[in-house]
Amino acid sequence: MKWFIPFLLLIPLPAPASELWLKVGETRTLPASSEATVRVGARGVLRAIDNGAGVKVIGLKPGTTSLAIDGTSYLVRVSSSLDKEFALAMRQAVGRMMGLKFYTDQKQFVVSGTLLRFADWLFLAEVTRRNGGEFLFRAHPLPDVAEEAMEHLRALALKNGFPIVRFSAGNGEFRVHIPKGAQSLRTAVERVYKPFGISVDVSGADLAIAPLVRTRVILAEVSKSFSQEIGIQWPGEYKAQMIPRFKDSEGLLLSLRALEAQGHAQILASPTLLCRSGSTAQFHAGGEFPIRMATRNAQGVIWKQHGVILNVKPRADFQGAISLEVETEISLLDMAHAVDGVPAVKKNRVRSHFDLPGRRTIALSGLLRQELGESKEGLPFLTGIPVLGRLFSSQKFLNHQTELVVFVTPEIHSPEGDEPLQMPEGWVQRADASR
Repeated sequence: MKWFIPFLLLIPLPAPASELWLKVGETRTLPASSEATVRVGARGVLRAIDNGAGVKVIGLKPGTTSLAIDGTSYLVRVSSSLDKEFALAMRQAVGRMMGLKFYTDQKQFVVSGTLLRFADWLFLAEVTRRNGGEFLFRAHPLPDVAEEAMEHLRALALKNGFPIVRFSAGNGEFRVHIPKGAQSLRTAVERVYKPFGISVDVSGADLAIAPLVRTRVILAEVSKSFSQEIGIQWPGEYKAQMIPRFKDSEGLLLSLRALEAQGHAQILASPTLLCRSGSTAQFHAGGEFPIRMATRNAQGVIWKQHGVILNVKPRADFQGAISLEVETEISLLDMAHAVDGVPAVKKNRVRSHFDLPGRRTIALSGLLRQELGESKEGLPFLTGIPVLGRLFSSQKFLNHQTELVVFVTPEIHSPEGDEPLQMPEGWVQRADASR
């Protein structure tokens, strides 16, 4: 038998080549004549031995190589048992699907052809997750299937808190792109998209993009009974606590509106604050009053804020974890202690810090000390303050049957999840507003 064994060189195989699967350490005897010429590619992957009855091949280590015995060519893939089981499961699954085919190239498993149904792709992803394998998806989807697939991929990004990934589909290959500044995101993104056979690329952009955090704030006058129902302890002083019942602000808002209709609550304001991780967003409901400053060489006026001031500083990663610093200040003008026409300020400022595993709702209660709400003198002035004016107009609050509670719900935000802008009824958008 004639032998020709090149080292570390893959010999191009005449087509078509038969696939031969071997586990590491597995032995197979292939038919060969006594005068057969045997050519082996990468010797470290496969060993071929003349045993008189044919050619005995032994899988040495995981890899792919070529084998030619006279006019018969083989593409030999040596793998662990897990790879082999995955390949068999995928081959069976693809075999039941129209338009798709499963094969191996020199390095990996590939699904190619035409994707006629998005449900087929979802099933292949499930087979991959179940068997722990990997493949490259190179099938061309039909136009409507491509649109459905892209919508699903974006939905997965929103669900898993990946707000800055970008998708592309070209030459029959889907890709996920993440910016260079968010490489820590790669492992989590691969865990979600690898089962679909999608490659994950890191963009060459040097700009480090921080997650965008949206914080929904609800200021409400809440009855004591509702506070206890949702888990808020009625405090004698300031208290910050997570509310396990409400992970999102929408459910909380619906409950508050229902209570508002029954007269047990009053929503004073519900702003939404948006900022990058590490930055600070502020909500101010109130006003400013002037203080005249005069020196020997100059005169001027400085303005001081009063009312409700809420500062939030979130730090977030792309897996959804959020570290939130909340600073709340309620300052009221005290005309009874004014000096030279400049009012005194009664101020209550607190700062809290939370480490949240994901979207959670925090309740800040006890923000207004009782003496701030008991002063009858100056009450008409207090009722004129934006937001807080409605609170000081409530007899239930003045009688200590309700209190001011600030609900804060931070979450990773994706611009792709924004709803389209709703124009006013009857609005006509013109192409050129200057005409």
